[in-house]
Parts: sequence; C-alpha cells; structure tokens
Amino acid sequence: MIDVDGFNVSAQKVAALHAGGLKVVCYLDVGSYETGRPDSADYPAALKLSEDPDWPGEWFLDVRDVFKSGSVLAGILNKRFQMCKDKGFDAVEPDNLDNWDANRSLLTEQDQVDFDGWVADRVHALGISVALKNCPELVTRLDRTGQRLVDKFDFELDEQCQEYSECDSFTEFSKAGKAIFDVEYKANLTLNCSQFSSLSINPLKKDLDLVGAGDSGYLRQTCP
Repeated sequence: MIDVDGFNVSAQKVAALHAGGLKVVCYLDVGSYETGRPDSADYPAALKLSEDPDWPGEWFLDVRDVFKSGSVLAGILNKRFQMCKDKGFDAVEPDNLDNWDANRSLLTEQDQVDFDGWVADRVHALGISVALKNCPELVTRLDRTGQRLVDKFDFELDEQCQEYSECDSFTEFSKAGKAIFDVEYKANLTLNCSQFSSLSINPLKKDLDLVGAGDSGYLRQTCP
C-alpha cells in the first residue's frame, strides 16, 4: 500500500502504481483549509475557525457545515472525493478528523463524530474504501446514524500511537478484522515491535517531511 497526495498524483501515476502491485490511497485534507490547493478559493472565511499552530496557513474548519442545506463544505469535499474516484484510487485518507480538539469552545465531540461518519458515508457512496485518521478517543463513539466509527471506517491510519501511548485504543479495529497502520516520527524512538505485533498493528517509522527515497533526511524503518 502507498499513500500519496490526491491533488499532486495523476490518474496515470495511480495506474502505474497499480501495475506495480500496490494499493493506492488518496490523501486529502477534509477538516482543514490549506493554501495553494486548486480549490482553496472556494472556502469562505466563515468556515475557518482557527489557524493550526503547527502548520501556518492551515485553518481548522467548522465541520458542522456539511449538515446544512446547500453546504459549501459538503460541495467542496464531495468534489475532492470524486477526484480520488476518477483518478482510480483504492481508498481515501481524510486528514484532520479530530480538529474539535483544538476548537472545544466551538465544536463538541459529537459534532466531530457526526462529521467523521459523514465523511465515511460519502466516500463509501463512491465505492472506495476510507481510513479513520488518528482519533483514538473516537473509535467507539456513535455518529448521528447510530454507528460506531470503527464500524463505518475500513481501516485505521494513525500517527505516533507509540509515542503517545495510544496504540491499544485501536484494538476494536483488529477485533473487527480491519487493518491498523501506525507511523512514528520521533527521532530517538525505536519501534516497539513486540507491542505492535501483540496489537496487530503494522508500524512504520518515517521522517516528518516524508521526503522521497534518495533525498536528504529520508527514513523508512519497519518491524521484521
């Protein structure tokens, strides 16, 4: 499996990756606004709640908007999901499914869970798979349809569960026969392969900038 940027990778590249025997995942931001994307101008200021302190120029969004009549955000995201489908991707990695954590005065946990469930439903409507990105505390929460997020998403893609001692939060995925992938970035961290094995988690250690093989700073470590 390979996870690549949905905007920057062409349908031809997706086909070439498929020819090499890979499943190809379409990375998209869904809960935040980024500058420099082809559709960045479509985001009205009213959707932007606060700037992400870790990523200047990226803003957390009011995800409640997708449930409004004539939702602007729903229209934007549906086009993004369709782009992944049209390019031939096998699955979508929707990023920033937990931005309520940085905007608790404006969004509730339930607002976030409902939005996350909506994302899963919209991607599934196109006939492709979708990952739950991070969200260890939301795995078993019920969305407005009455389903747990673990039941709505096809696999888990987490970052730094070893570093933050959260790996056991995803065991419901393995109980359901669904894959769990984790990526660690901390420089002096050694993958705890025995723990990952016991939890049925597929780990990877990468450089934070995710540079290509052969480039300065490239890192890729796995468990045996």
